[in-house]
Amino acid sequence: RQGDHSTSDDSSQYRPLEEVAKVEEEADPIKRINLFLMNQGWMSEEEIEGIVSDERQAVLKALAMAEKRPPTKLDTMFEDVYQEMPLSLKRQEDELRKHLKKYPDKYS
Repeated sequence: RQGDHSTSDDSSQYRPLEEVAKVEEEADPIKRINLFLMNQGWMSEEEIEGIVSDERQAVLKALAMAEKRPPTKLDTMFEDVYQEMPLSLKRQEDELRKHLKKYPDKYS
C-alpha cells in the first residue's frame, strides 16, 4: 500500500516514510505494467506518455462537464443503499439536515 487508508488516516504514525517510498518505487502497479510493456517491446515510453496525456485530458474534460451539472439532490445520498434505511443512517441524515438548516449560507 502506497498511502493512507483514508483521508482521516495518517500512516506515517505507524509506517516509516522510507517504507512508503520504497513501495512506491518498487511496487507501483502502473510503473510495473509500463515497464513490462516496454520490456516486451509492446509499447514505447512515448506511446505510454501519449496515453497518459490523452487520459488526463479526458478526465479533465469529464470533470469540467460534471462541474456544470446542477447539484445532486440531498435525498439521493441516502437512497438506494438499503431496502430499509437503518436507524444509524436515518440519524446521520437527520444530523446533516439540521446542520444544513443551521448554516444555510455555507451551502448552496
